[in-house]
Amino acid sequence: MPTSTVTLAVRLEARVRRAGALWVAACPPLDVVTQADTQPEALAALREAVEAWFESCVERGVLDAALREAGFAPS
Repeated sequence: MPTSTVTLAVRLEARVRRAGALWVAACPPLDVVTQADTQPEALAALREAVEAWFESCVERGVLDAALREAGFAPS
């Protein structure tokens, strides 16, 4: 099966907050949340999780439906 490369440049809202001893980072539009010991680590983990979300959607062929479900509309 041939492989292909998909490149996306996306700006999404991210929120980070301290929760006890941990930092929690979230991307509300995609409902993706991560946590780590430091704020930079939490944001890096969030970036990886969001990338994995997109990769999973592309691999399963559901990106359009997932984006619509998240409230995005075609421009």
